[in-house]
Order: sequence, then structure tokens, then C-alpha cells
Amino acid sequence: MSKIRGLNRYDPYVKVFRGENVDLIEPVLDDADLVLILTDHEEFRRIDVNDVAQRVRTKLVFDTRNCLDRDVWEKAGFICRLLGDGTGLEILGKVERETAVT
Repeated sequence: MSKIRGLNRYDPYVKVFRGENVDLIEPVLDDADLVLILTDHEEFRRIDVNDVAQRVRTKLVFDTRNCLDRDVWEKAGFICRLLGDGTGLEILGKVERETAVT
């Protein structure tokens, strides 16, 4: 079993969080297992996908704001999931869906 590592955060409008300097995105991406997008800041829309791909350990992105170009990220080798598109839970493993009989 792998050791669970810490949570890193980045927001282009927050430079210090709880006394920690968080003004650069690069250290947050280095060796990340998941890129989780919680805001639709313009900086995230413009991010260099190839640079992100080189920095992360696992090419997995979960976009809760539908602000990323999914095709671009998938072409860079990422597994992309969007909140509300019916695929988000697959990140956690295979999800079996039951259909209701009416």
C-alpha cells in the first residue's frame, strides 16, 4: 500500500495560506497523483498542459468547473473527468451503475 501524501493547493489570487508561501503552481504539480480543479480562474485555462504532464506522477485531472479543454488534456495522455458528466466517480475505481425499472 502506498503512503498517502499531503494535499497541496494553489490559487493564483492567494499568495500565502496558513503561513505557507503558495505563490507558484509548479511545486504543487511536482509528483502529483491528481490535479483537482475547483475554480475556473483564467490561469488554469491557459496552463501549459505539456508542462503539467512532465511534472505530475499520475496523469489524472478532475475538473469540477468544466474549464479545461478535455480534448487537449486527453491528447497529452491525461485521464480527464468532469463533474456532472457521469464519469467522475470512475476515478475512484470501476463504478457499476444500476438502472431503475419503472
